[in-house]
Amino acid sequence: MWKAADGSGASYVLLESRANKYPQAISPNGRYLIYTDANLSSGDYDLWLVPFGDGRARPFIAAEGNQTFAQFSPDGRWLAYDSNETGSSEVYVTPFPKGESKWQVSQQGGIMPKWRGDGREIFYLSLDHRTVFAAEVAPTEESFRVTRTSTLFATRPITGMGYPYDVSADGERFLFVTTSGETSSPLTLVTNSTAELKK
Repeated sequence: MWKAADGSGASYVLLESRANKYPQAISPNGRYLIYTDANLSSGDYDLWLVPFGDGRARPFIAAEGNQTFAQFSPDGRWLAYDSNETGSSEVYVTPFPKGESKWQVSQQGGIMPKWRGDGREIFYLSLDHRTVFAAEVAPTEESFRVTRTSTLFATRPITGMGYPYDVSADGERFLFVTTSGETSSPLTLVTNSTAELKK
């Protein structure tokens, strides 16, 4: 479904089918939605693309295993995503809208990529979700190159609910949904407090 962000107007059906699907990102020009779609025969997830107002979805990246967490580059020319087609999840980049080739960004496992606002850096998490990495990238007209990868910091995000983090456009600040690992303080509910005050 899609609807105006200010809540006005009606909701419209963008796409409907029997398979589970999860929206991933909207292209910077607002024309496309990339989403994961469950393959009913294998149970794996592939990346599909649907133009807004069209409803004619098509597979964009369909490979062995799961293709998930897709994010458009700020200029809309590239798509970062993670895939476990080799048996272990890694972050890849493919040109958009062609998707004919791909370049591996992470080297020892990676998931949930996010772009810096200028498109020159990709952030991603380790496979156990506990470490944040940064890959400096150099895209050109026809190719894509990773120039340096570094470890940024450790974290403990809550997983199982989509992206547990986001990053500011300048790449300097991160927002995480995390757990401290500590037991929450008990909640005390006071009722009929006005009667107690009268005493």
